[in-house]
Amino acid sequence: MGEHLAFEAFEPRAFVAVGRDVVVKLRVAYTVKRTGRRVDEEQVQWWSFDDAGRIAGLRHYEDTAAVRDAWR
Repeated sequence: MGEHLAFEAFEPRAFVAVGRDVVVKLRVAYTVKRTGRRVDEEQVQWWSFDDAGRIAGLRHYEDTAAVRDAWR
């Protein structure tokens, strides 16, 4: 990712944990190096863990139109 993006912010703002799931609300800001276009958005990441505490899954929610446009 560092090859293609210049990160400006990765700021977790809230965590909710229930059982083996953790939901994180965060702010992410970066510039796509190839296009010079910037993304500054709030995302939601939903992490799932197995019984050993290893990552079992991740669902990632973001403004896909803004991300798509930044890469074009």
